[in-house]
Amino acid sequence: MLITRQMIMYFFLGCFVNLIYVVLVSLRYKYLLHVLKERISLFHSACLSCVSHTINYIDPFNVGGMLVKPLMSKALSKTTVRNAFLVTLFEQLFDLLWQIPFLVIILVFLGKSFFAEFLSDIPYLEVIVIFLIACLGLLVVFYFNRIMDFVFDKLIPKKIKNIPAFKKEHFMGAKQELLLYMKDPKITSVMLLITGVSVLFAPFLIVASLLPFGIILNYSQVFLVYWISYIAGRLSGIPGGFGTRDAAMFGMLLHYGYSSAVILSAIVFYRLITFIPNLVIGGSLMIYYGSKYSINFFKK
Repeated sequence: MLITRQMIMYFFLGCFVNLIYVVLVSLRYKYLLHVLKERISLFHSACLSCVSHTINYIDPFNVGGMLVKPLMSKALSKTTVRNAFLVTLFEQLFDLLWQIPFLVIILVFLGKSFFAEFLSDIPYLEVIVIFLIACLGLLVVFYFNRIMDFVFDKLIPKKIKNIPAFKKEHFMGAKQELLLYMKDPKITSVMLLITGVSVLFAPFLIVASLLPFGIILNYSQVFLVYWISYIAGRLSGIPGGFGTRDAAMFGMLLHYGYSSAVILSAIVFYRLITFIPNLVIGGSLMIYYGSKYSINFFKK
């Protein structure tokens, strides 16, 4: 990949697109804290999103993000650890509940041309998918309390509960409160709206990565490339989706008729414009506040 003046301009354009996406995603955290009567600026919320992305590069299940983000939120905006943790957990559960059926929907309804050879022989495929998603939704509704019990009892690691900043009272009543927020139609509607805008904007990161190499795809194609590779990477459990996400992106772009060399360059460029801004902002904040307040993030 030859570094030229034009390539540098595309790099800064890509970083700018990435920062817009970070701001859009951070609106959810700001809104949820507002619901809990906590104040945080959009700037600080965006910085915390960068911290969360940085943690995700080394933590496959984002447990570190659940731990670090509330502590960083307290350091930046004086929010309570308990409320910041509750919001962080809410976001994780919310993303899990929409991303899995979302992946199925885009694979079946938007990716039919790409997966035609695998899906063409299944009769009434769309009806089957809608039925399965409806069943999944009903199961979540009827067994939501059990799901929450499982999350609090099994998925929240003991190392988080043993951190001095996370006292027992932070967890008392948290499950019931989280249930109320999940069932609140206003909160759910606002979260869906912000998430929807973010979902529609995110594929422009792919556009910014492909332009320097002359790859032009329509919006539905870049939408598929971004979200199929993103969710595949997240479900893989690999930190940052490295390898899995890149392989999915490579395979889809190869299907669209571009050479391997050009695709590899575009994927490396994509990693640079999404990795560097998040790492510079998030990593700097972690180092600064970690040294200033002597925060041992993974103390048992």
